[in-house]
Order: sequence, then structure tokens, then C-alpha cells
Amino acid sequence: MSTTNDQNNPYSAPTSTLEDVSVEGGGSIEATLAGDSELLVGDVLKEAWEKVHGIKLPVLVALIGGTIAIYVVMAVLAVVIGFAGSALGSSVGFMLSIVIVFIAYLAVVPLYAGILLIGLRQSVSAPVSVGIAFSLFDRTLPILGVVVLVSIAVNIGMLLFVLPGLYLMIALLLAMPLLVEKRLGVIESLKVSAQLSHKQFLNLALIVLVVGIVVALSAFTIIGLIWSIPWALMAISICYRNLAGVTVEH
Repeated sequence: MSTTNDQNNPYSAPTSTLEDVSVEGGGSIEATLAGDSELLVGDVLKEAWEKVHGIKLPVLVALIGGTIAIYVVMAVLAVVIGFAGSALGSSVGFMLSIVIVFIAYLAVVPLYAGILLIGLRQSVSAPVSVGIAFSLFDRTLPILGVVVLVSIAVNIGMLLFVLPGLYLMIALLLAMPLLVEKRLGVIESLKVSAQLSHKQFLNLALIVLVVGIVVALSAFTIIGLIWSIPWALMAISICYRNLAGVTVEH
């Protein structure tokens, strides 16, 4: 762990001009691309479980509270649009309903990216809070860009006999954290994610498989999601930390 950033590193997170304390942890993009990275499945899953403590509350409050708030706004807009549709015609009402869905999507995407940022901070034992989940709304467009491009790539891959889609799902897994933590551009985030994932593809795929199975099974009990969702978040965050490194200013 260090208190300085490498100013010559093009992939390092932006630094503040204030005298903030910088917390760094994990590997680096350069080291991973050079073949010097470690991603042991058992170690990642174990550490993820250990780091669930202290993150459940902010993650679940942000996830549940944020989602409820968004649906309340959608419900209010739906009522307004219902009246507008009655007055202006069904075609107008239909168009306005599409606008509601789009607005909700714009709100949900940066919220989930903010929750990911909580996990990234926890991976280097930096302070976390519910407010972090709502800190990325100013980056809604690039976040949306990554989500859309990843979705298009994965869906096209799924149409090509499934396996290409599964490959792209793993290859582009780190694009979002690269965007929000390293603040790379949309295309560069996708490119670097593919490069990093390629170096540890099998281990990364195994981790995603195990996490997916556990979360799916825990969904049958509902209450199990209280632990499995933060654990899954931490597993992905630790994978990213080990392959790209995490720098936090606080």
C-alpha cells in the first residue's frame, strides 16, 4: 500500500491537487499486461467473504433505497402520463411511457456503478459510505456507453452459438471499474478490460462461475442475498484490484 501515485502511469486514477491521502492496493495494468499478476480463485473468494463485513449495510441501503426511490418517481410519472395519454391520445401516452423507462434506466445505471465503486474502495480498505453509490451521476453518459456496448457485444456473441457471448462477458467484465476508477474513456475501458482479462481468463471465468452459482442459489432463500450480493461485489472488486490496482483519494 502506498501514498503516492505514479504520474507517468497513463492508467493511474486522476490525482487531486489538494493534499489528500492516497490509498493504493493490488497490482497494476502494466504488470498484468507484462504477465506479472496473481488471481487465485480460492484466495479471491475467501478474501471477498472477509471483506463483506462492513459493506453489507451501505450496499444494501443504496441498492434497495435507490431502487425504491427510482420506482416511486416512475410511478408518479406514470400517473401523470396516464392523464396526459387520456387527454392527448394513446400514441402520445405510449411515447411518454418509453421516456419514463429511459429516464429510469439513466438513473439505475450510475447507481449500480456507484455501488461497484463502494466495492472497489472496500477492496483496499478505504472508507465506504452509502453516499458513494450516488456519486457518479455526473458520469451517466460514459457509464451508459459502456453498458450499451457491452450488452450489444455479449448479445451478438450469444447469437453466435453462445460461447462467443460467454467469452465476451468475461473479457469485458472489468470495463466498468476501469471507467469509474481509472476514469478511462468508454472505448479504452473495453479495450483494456479485454487485455487484462485475457491474461487471467480461466481463473476469472471460474470466479464468475462460482459467484453466479452461489448468488443464484441464495436467491431461493431471498435472505441469503443479503450476504451473497455484497460477496459477489467484493469478488469482482478484488479481481479488478489484483489485475489493475485501485487508488482512492480520501
